[in-house]
Amino acid sequence: MANKKRNMSKTTLWVSCCSLVIWMLSGCSPHPGSGNWLASENNSDGFTQLQVHFDGKAELHYADDKQGELHCFWQAFNQDTLDMICTKAGDKDARLRFQLQVVDESHGELHREGELVGRLDRQSWQ
Repeated sequence: MANKKRNMSKTTLWVSCCSLVIWMLSGCSPHPGSGNWLASENNSDGFTQLQVHFDGKAELHYADDKQGELHCFWQAFNQDTLDMICTKAGDKDARLRFQLQVVDESHGELHREGELVGRLDRQSWQ
């Protein structure tokens, strides 16, 4: 009887450990918003590209070089949306907040303050 209890305890421990490992690994997959995005059309802000890196950083590039680029930190808002806080290189006090919503595997929408800023197409990393 004691041997049977010991085997059940080992089995329970084994299943618990395997479940924990699977749960931890599932949290390591990249967010679907990470990647290289290009503006699919002209937009009022004049941005051309959004690069979302796996490490929580992103850059928003503009067509006009004089505008420079925005440097952003992102976090997952939900399973298909990233929340980004961005600043310009020369102005660390001015913060802009964007959200990238992944519409499907190759299309996304960039929003600022609830308004659609532009539509994006996912590109392969080069």
